[in-house]
Amino acid sequence: MDDTNEYKIVEKEDFLLEFAKLKPVVTGSGKIIAREAGLAYHTYRNALSGKVSNPAILGAILRACKVVHQEIIDKYSE
Repeated sequence: MDDTNEYKIVEKEDFLLEFAKLKPVVTGSGKIIAREAGLAYHTYRNALSGKVSNPAILGAILRACKVVHQEIIDKYSE
């Protein structure tokens, strides 16, 4: 199942755990992820620092991270 297009409500702890799995690939793509999530870059950075607890925002960021992660994997697996 491809869950990158599915919007989910995510709690802070789950967000941080899921992001840790994606971090090695998406590091350096913060502005792209923030744009994909439809958020300001500082909101994205605050979420990574654990300062955002809004489950809808965290879900949007996590979805965007998965989309960017998949794009990077696809780009380098050709």
